[in-house]
Amino acid sequence: MALNVEQSQGWRLVAIVMTVILVLHSPLIFNPGYLSHDELQWAFQATEHKGPAFINGLWADVQAFQYRPLTFSLWMWLSRRCFDHPFLFHAIIVAVSAWNASMLALVLRKAGASGRTAVLAGLLFGLGPYATYTHGWVATLADLIWVFCTLAIALITISTPRRWPVWLASFGLTCTALLAKESGVVLPALFLLAWLFDRRRPVWLDATFFAAVPVIVYLGIRLHTLLTGAPADSPYAWHLSTIPLNWIKYQLYPIAIDKFGAAEVRTLWYVVLIWCLLLLSLWKAAPRYALAFLAFGTAALGPVLIVQPAAWYGYALSAVIAAVTALSWPRMHRWGRFATALFVALALLHSINLMRVIHDAGEKQSRFSPALAQAVQDGKGKAITLSVENEKDRWIYIRMTHDIHAYHGVKMDGFVKLVGSEEPADYQVQADGSLKPLR
Repeated sequence: MALNVEQSQGWRLVAIVMTVILVLHSPLIFNPGYLSHDELQWAFQATEHKGPAFINGLWADVQAFQYRPLTFSLWMWLSRRCFDHPFLFHAIIVAVSAWNASMLALVLRKAGASGRTAVLAGLLFGLGPYATYTHGWVATLADLIWVFCTLAIALITISTPRRWPVWLASFGLTCTALLAKESGVVLPALFLLAWLFDRRRPVWLDATFFAAVPVIVYLGIRLHTLLTGAPADSPYAWHLSTIPLNWIKYQLYPIAIDKFGAAEVRTLWYVVLIWCLLLLSLWKAAPRYALAFLAFGTAALGPVLIVQPAAWYGYALSAVIAAVTALSWPRMHRWGRFATALFVALALLHSINLMRVIHDAGEKQSRFSPALAQAVQDGKGKAITLSVENEKDRWIYIRMTHDIHAYHGVKMDGFVKLVGSEEPADYQVQADGSLKPLR
């Protein structure tokens, strides 16, 4: 009877978190288009490579710099079925991330947090800026998978009275995470920290060991490629000297409400002050909260600290911020709650701004790409040039024309060029993404 009540409460918690996120992120679901070139490139790959040979190649090429066969195989499958139905594609991504948020809530509830605290943590995670960016861009599938694997291992570890399910889950789901994204290498560090902060459950050490085994094997096979495989001018080129500044940018991004990407964050005094007040609030609630905030957050970022920062890289960090903030709230002083509420309010405002930008880019893409394909087709083999009416939107069309091989069967390679506003052009991209002939 007690078990049934506990299960009922768990499903109620999941239903609340998922429903709220799906409703509040409906602007991301009902987005008629896409954010960047990745979606268009994979839509081409999905239609061009329908046989098993391409997928087999993804799994066999372990020396590829981005060896993410699980992610890329799923992306191909989804693109083939969902690319022409953006609402469906976006709904799947938002639903998966909402499930991840509900899993975080379940982990905290199983760990002893109150139902209200668990729900609050799930919502802060699923509605924060990092998650909002991840929800709005379908190219973040890899991050959804490896964070899901992390939360699933944590949930099994604190739920089961036996050890062997933890062994199987840690080993199998860590393998899954590594096949989704390189960031899976941080799982042993996260579970080791969980043991350090939760000595009542020595089974965390089991999770650490059985996660470490596939990570060690993976690094033995892939480390040389990861360290040397990125071109020097790519965003994946790594530099140890970037770690301190990147770490600061990831910490400040949630409340940098006018910044779309994490790389754009600047250390403005009032943003730094609000973050410091949050950290001080956690410390005053109990030093372990501040230490967990810093330790788990740094471990969750792991290898992304040495490459160019990006918003979706902070998806796991947002789970840490949400969990620690929610757990510490009941112990905070009044001024600490005010500082924390200010941080959360700014983060939610940032999320609203991100939703607006992502939805706007999708609306423009939904008009631009079909119109561009038609213009290229009408050009009958002649390259066309484009100017942009609103220069502030140029970044959208740089993305939408970058390395796009074809769109709905119309070959684009070498047939499209963006020019400056003062240069002669064949078409002008209008404010709504449509094309206006100029010649």
